[in-house]
Amino acid sequence: SYTRSDGLTQQWIHDLAEDQHGDLWIAAGNVGGWDLFLFDGTAFTSLRDSLGLTEMVGSLHSDRVGNMWIGTEGAGLSRWDGSRLETFTTAGGLSNNLVNDIWEDASGGIWIATISGVDYWNGQNLVHHRPDEIGSTRIVRQDQSGDMWYVGGRGLLRSRHGRLETVSLDEGPTPLVLSSLQEDRHGRMWVGTLSGIRRLDMDGTISTFTQGHGLAFDAVVDLLEDRDGHMWAATGWFGMGGGVTRFSGDRFVTFGVTDGLPTSNIGQTIQDTDGHVWMAASQSQHNIMSGLTRYDGSSFTSWNKAGGLRGERPKLLSVGSDIWVGTQRFDGVTFQYYEPSSGSSAWGLARRPATGDLWMAVWSSGVAHVEGRHLVPFTGIEDPHKVLPRTLAWDRDDRLWIGTWFGGLYRWNPATGE
Repeated sequence: SYTRSDGLTQQWIHDLAEDQHGDLWIAAGNVGGWDLFLFDGTAFTSLRDSLGLTEMVGSLHSDRVGNMWIGTEGAGLSRWDGSRLETFTTAGGLSNNLVNDIWEDASGGIWIATISGVDYWNGQNLVHHRPDEIGSTRIVRQDQSGDMWYVGGRGLLRSRHGRLETVSLDEGPTPLVLSSLQEDRHGRMWVGTLSGIRRLDMDGTISTFTQGHGLAFDAVVDLLEDRDGHMWAATGWFGMGGGVTRFSGDRFVTFGVTDGLPTSNIGQTIQDTDGHVWMAASQSQHNIMSGLTRYDGSSFTSWNKAGGLRGERPKLLSVGSDIWVGTQRFDGVTFQYYEPSSGSSAWGLARRPATGDLWMAVWSSGVAHVEGRHLVPFTGIEDPHKVLPRTLAWDRDDRLWIGTWFGGLYRWNPATGE
């Protein structure tokens, strides 16, 4: 796996795309820090500042003419043509500035799924697509026959010959949570859900695949058909997963940690032009340190985490140029340990503007600030191990806000001590 020690400073991978030069683009990060990386096969290069991106990137698509489309979580949609970045927002016709998915159809048109509906780029301008019928959309796809498919707040929809219809998946009493769509070369639509896979055949037959049939884990979050016709299913959900399963006809082959994967939680799979299958580790509830893995057809390539990392379940966070792993600060070469909570998990970091001090919410230990090489506990919260502080923020009036798992929201004013 590629991790921070290899230059991939953000480990929660949102999306991957290979550009026309064979380089891999990687959207990574979370609310604690994010970036967009270019990987040329040797080194990772940050593109966030050079492209002038201002919001986290959640989706990527490389089109047939060489443009890279970049969907953000608040700043709209951008198109990079190799020399110039053009951005589309609600001011220019985009339904919403939070983009969930990007898809290119057979004619070269670009479909954009947003939380407020679907838009279509026809090469000249953006057009709202059936705004009163589809609604919030997470995934948009076109199949071989030209039908459009949408996954969103209204379930699974298909536009066939201009008529919009709801597609039933024999869900039973509990509605399915849909996560991914992938059409195979036979025209069958595979639907990943958190309760296994549903496959819709051309004759209308619906087949179900779960752990009982050989699937690694029922929570399927991504699907990929490789160039040999194998279907890959990536599994993992909130710390639970089984790795990836490859379907070859009626044969199921599962790869897990014992086969070389660094984690059993896999969030996405793509295949590059050399035939390698790339897998991005999904965020687990406690461990987001696994990065990228590459499969060459026979084995997984793995690089160990940077030497000296303490703690089995650290959380990766960033503040400015600082990278923190749990309560350990990483300077790019070694880890610095901060007592007395070395190896603990820091869930939130915030730098106090007035003094520059770094404050952190430490799992089960409460709130503390960094002083030298030590963590000085904050005593303003009774029984912090019961309320579990999770996130921090300093406001413009120099007051500290503390969000907790079980105790609500706290506000502390250093000037008054209240």
